[in-house]
Amino acid sequence: MNIDYIPQDGRFSFQAVDVKGEERKVDCRVNFMPGILSESTVMRFLDPTKGISTFEKIGFTERTYGILKKVLEKNTGITIITGPTGSGKTTTLYSILNTLNNGKRKIITLEDPIEYELDGIQQSQINYNKKYTYEVGLKAILRHDPDIILV
Repeated sequence: MNIDYIPQDGRFSFQAVDVKGEERKVDCRVNFMPGILSESTVMRFLDPTKGISTFEKIGFTERTYGILKKVLEKNTGITIITGPTGSGKTTTLYSILNTLNNGKRKIITLEDPIEYELDGIQQSQINYNKKYTYEVGLKAILRHDPDIILV
């Protein structure tokens, strides 16, 4: 890569052999960030064969599960999930969407990037090169009468 003055993102997939000797697909996300002396590179390896669990099976304590369950039973409001990279934010959000996806709700996501494809959910990926920003995406989503929006 000969462009070292702006951050860059990319993704690719490859086949690998696991510790059991079985071949499996691995998705990789990579990010490059310029620095004063050199670039910094971060790679995240994702297992696309691991299904996203339902909210009930994700492993919360009973207390946390109870609190979140009450929040999710409401028909209005906003829920914010935060945490550092690799802490399970996306897994938590996707498991919540899988639980709420009863076939009657219109669920739309706006992501950068989409990490896993979810059945029955309209997922849309930001593309700054094509001027598809969060602002543009959210305006479009609101015209589609969603029941649930994930950003």
